Amino acid sequence: MSTVELHGQAVRQAWVQKGRARERDSSATGVKVVELVSIAVLITAAALWPVVAPFDLVTRFVVALGAVVMIPQAFHARSYAVAASAIPFITSLAWRGAKAAH
Repeated sequence: MSTVELHGQAVRQAWVQKGRARERDSSATGVKVVELVSIAVLITAAALWPVVAPFDLVTRFVVALGAVVMIPQAFHARSYAVAASAIPFITSLAWRGAKAAH
């Protein structure tokens, strides 16, 4: 291989690595936003429950959606304890909804 070809490959490899890093950063930012929104909804619901009570379904939906988004991300990051801790939480939300329907 010539020096020009080696340089071209090195430039391409650096470009690919930069794109992968940008994708990881973007994904991490999205996960952080979902996490912060879920936390904010939980804190707001806890602090202002009499006001938020009519929106119970919306509150549970937002928090459950956050957990559903976080589970695959936790598996991808190999944070199995985080992923496993979200499963009982989602189950409790579904169980509570089924119990309220009866």
